[in-house]
Amino acid sequence: MAGGGIELQSTEIASLKGHYGKTCRVITNVGDFTYIVAIQPSDVHLTFKFQLSTSYPQTPPGIIVRSNSSRLTAEEIEMLQTAITSSAGEHHGSPMIHDLIQTARTWLENHTDTENTLAPEAARVLEASSGTKPKKRSKAKKHQEQNVELDSVKKLSMKTASDVISRIVWDEEMPADCFTVGYIDRFKGIIENNFTAFSWEDLSSVDYTVLAIPQHRIQYFKYHNVKVWDKKDRLDNVFGSTGGGLTIADVMAKYEAEKPQRQTVSTVSHDSDDDSDNSDDDGVVVNVGTSCGDADDGHWENKLRPNYFLCVRVTDPQIMENLGALQESILEVEPRYDECCVKSSELHVTICTLGLDTVQQVSTARQSLEKMTTELRAMAEKNIRLTINGVSDFFDRVLYGQVQHDQDFADFNEHIRMTFSEFGVEVRDAHDYVPHMTIMKVTRLGERRLQQKTIDPDIGERVKDMYFGTQVIDAVHLCSMKEKTEDGFYRCAASVDLLDVEQ
Repeated sequence: MAGGGIELQSTEIASLKGHYGKTCRVITNVGDFTYIVAIQPSDVHLTFKFQLSTSYPQTPPGIIVRSNSSRLTAEEIEMLQTAITSSAGEHHGSPMIHDLIQTARTWLENHTDTENTLAPEAARVLEASSGTKPKKRSKAKKHQEQNVELDSVKKLSMKTASDVISRIVWDEEMPADCFTVGYIDRFKGIIENNFTAFSWEDLSSVDYTVLAIPQHRIQYFKYHNVKVWDKKDRLDNVFGSTGGGLTIADVMAKYEAEKPQRQTVSTVSHDSDDDSDNSDDDGVVVNVGTSCGDADDGHWENKLRPNYFLCVRVTDPQIMENLGALQESILEVEPRYDECCVKSSELHVTICTLGLDTVQQVSTARQSLEKMTTELRAMAEKNIRLTINGVSDFFDRVLYGQVQHDQDFADFNEHIRMTFSEFGVEVRDAHDYVPHMTIMKVTRLGERRLQQKTIDPDIGERVKDMYFGTQVIDAVHLCSMKEKTEDGFYRCAASVDLLDVEQ
């Protein structure tokens, strides 16, 4: 690339930083890109990432659009990204990033509900930059478009998953713990969980120990075992929007009328075997069938939040050394993330998270761990190893080292979960189990200090291929999430050594 081109890029970057301030983040010399620019305008609920190669602006930048809320659908984001990419082709040879963001604002103004996607200031920016007010379609043209698209509108009139969620959350006549959500897990297919097991906050605002899913992955809702909304089959017996003739009031009344005949079936459907199977899928055990309609939803949400965990402590010197080097390299560029870095004394790989709400439950978990010690030691003799290789994230709030393992660890993990279940210890894993070693995380306190809820995704991208090392499973620890000891590790209610000699 010619020297003039390099100067052109650096000049544009300086201009963007001056205009967007702290909402503009720049990383240099990443792979094939001279710059990666991430901009999150204060008036738009989106983040725009531009990847500049050495030939920019002769060739357009790579463009990625991320939604910071649920206000745009995946389809709308894809359409917006296409519009920006098309505009980039029209700016061939000239600095274009600021213009591309203006293109995005215009698209949002014309294609979405601006109250949800743009702050009032955005409309004024549009007007000021273009010199004209946003174009409005004539009534005749609007009427013509409505006639042409009438059939399509009818097909798309079904109430959305978001509508159903809002109804369940706010309608006091619909007990939340009586509803089940069926959603797509990327690896295991359709999985079901109780509605109250989920956090329905913005995904970027929840901790990784809280169960939350993108709403586009929701496939259906059930009232008890009766399906009341199904995206694929266009079933809506919550609002009755698809013309089926039933609403949730009808479904609930019918269910109550048939309750005496189905009482036995209902009891069986909530027994411990079902919960054990579900825990193998996603680590969430919910025993709320008999309390439907009697318990406060907030009570169950608190009950479902784990407060203990069983883990393997990471002590391998190579892993700790490589982690330190990685964190140091990140902080050289982004020192504000200092408080987000996990200390080496805290390193661990979680096996499962638990709900131990009383002293007796903690005692039961401790006793069950002691009783499975013989089996765990026999399994550990296979020299089970966890290789920490690669970096990924949970909702951009947690950066973690990926754990590679063989079937021996899967068997080890499953045996622990099954034994806990046999002893009545409640496994409360919030997500589909992903073995990981946390590297950085944004806590509630941290997000206030950072004034942001997430870790810059470019950081994870830069270190995604990092190799840390291998940890032998030599012990397991039952730990409290709330307390730590003087050595910096979590307070252990019980620990079991598995190997007599270090491997």
